[in-house]
Amino acid sequence: MSTATSISDPNILFDRWFEQAIAQLQKLDNEDGGTAGMMIVLPLFERYITILKMNDTSGRAWYQIMADELKLTDAYEAEKFWTTFRHGFCHTAMPLKRGSKIKDLPKVRLAAEYSHRPQFSTLPSGEELLLLAPWKFIHYVMDIYRHDLSLLTRTRTPP
Repeated sequence: MSTATSISDPNILFDRWFEQAIAQLQKLDNEDGGTAGMMIVLPLFERYITILKMNDTSGRAWYQIMADELKLTDAYEAEKFWTTFRHGFCHTAMPLKRGSKIKDLPKVRLAAEYSHRPQFSTLPSGEELLLLAPWKFIHYVMDIYRHDLSLLTRTRTPP
């Protein structure tokens, strides 16, 4: 007798794979679950931007779509954010300091008082900072999916 359960229902998939995990991480003291939460939502955000790109008729580049979604200055800021966070967290379990294409990435500051949208700042020394509130970003991405669970199965690679 098999104990396998179908995951084709987006409601069940979202709840079991993402919602429950995020809820448990949020229970940790000092918002310490935020870094693991980022590892969960960054691929979801990537899926979302990819879906926007698939449906975009304007010819915007992938990073420009992300920049528009996050209200960043331009596609280059989006690429710096993505390289620092997504490539960092999902490949090395922490933000990257150096990328292969963008050699010097901004220094990251994570704090609850920052926005859910990445914000770039510069220290008097000229060092660039990338500010983000992890839990605000996590909730921002989760809310995108809560409002449209079909996003989980609306790509070329649904489960």
